[in-house]
Amino acid sequence: MYFTKSILVAGMLLLCSSLFAQPVPDITAPTKQAMEIGLQVGTASIAGDIAAPDFFTWRAANINIGVFALLPIDSKLSLKFGISFNELNATDVDFPRNATRRMVSSNTLTEISALMQWEPLQNENFDEEGKFIKGISPYFYFGLGLAIGSADVDFGNIEFNQPAAVNQDIENARSSFITLPFGLGLKGYISDQFTLGVEAGLRPVFSDYLDGISQSANPEMNDWYGVLNLTAGYRLKKN
Repeated sequence: MYFTKSILVAGMLLLCSSLFAQPVPDITAPTKQAMEIGLQVGTASIAGDIAAPDFFTWRAANINIGVFALLPIDSKLSLKFGISFNELNATDVDFPRNATRRMVSSNTLTEISALMQWEPLQNENFDEEGKFIKGISPYFYFGLGLAIGSADVDFGNIEFNQPAAVNQDIENARSSFITLPFGLGLKGYISDQFTLGVEAGLRPVFSDYLDGISQSANPEMNDWYGVLNLTAGYRLKKN
């Protein structure tokens, strides 16, 4: 695990170094290549040993909030660095098929990510003279992330859930996960400096212990979580 984390950190450092190696554009006014900073607010939903493995389970939806910085590479590609805080809670009470177990899991997960964002129509928001035009632009993203958080688990009916399996889950509990975030969104350019958008994405974590439960429930499938966010961005310019 230490070796894997080292690879993750090295990857993020390489992304940062490649960014700062880029020539800085002269943005005396907001342009299609302006740096953007912003806020995201929405919901996060876990799919694991309690919540059903759907794309997004509303019964397990909780708060998600974060900040991001979008740094342009060219007119369509950007590097996106972000940190978000995700409440991932689930209880068997919300899923009748598991009501007898009475398990409950909660995890406040911090996600640190470095993403590549591709916005194929971004340059359509400026005319040939660089004048701003209002519009909506789709985008897609993927990248690398580190999710940090330890699940707090109530194993409910211990006898029903097999004490040996419960003990194994307690011993194997984890507090950090590598994730490969990917998703899509729509961004509205409401002025030459402000944007509003909506985005959805998935986060596989390559582990069955995101909710702290595995052997005592369904050890055959790994956990993951999804996010659905509203975004607000501010595009920087020089004075």
